[in-house]
Amino acid sequence: MRASIRSLSEHRAAITVLRDGVETGDFRADLDPVVTYRFLRDSVWVAVHWFRRDGPLSADELADHYLTLIFDGLTLRD
Repeated sequence: MRASIRSLSEHRAAITVLRDGVETGDFRADLDPVVTYRFLRDSVWVAVHWFRRDGPLSADELADHYLTLIFDGLTLRD
């Protein structure tokens, strides 16, 4: 029960941050905050299954890679 309450609380907090960011103009208004939250959460959650400390990327390098994809996107900019 505690885990589900915490999870719901974290979900609500993240959605609030995303909605606040839309209101302040820091985040895009054309993206649904709930879908965005789920994308971010699931992207990070899946990494725990394949990331290895002795692998080709350090934790900091993986974080940088994820943040670059999130904030700069995948496509080249003109």
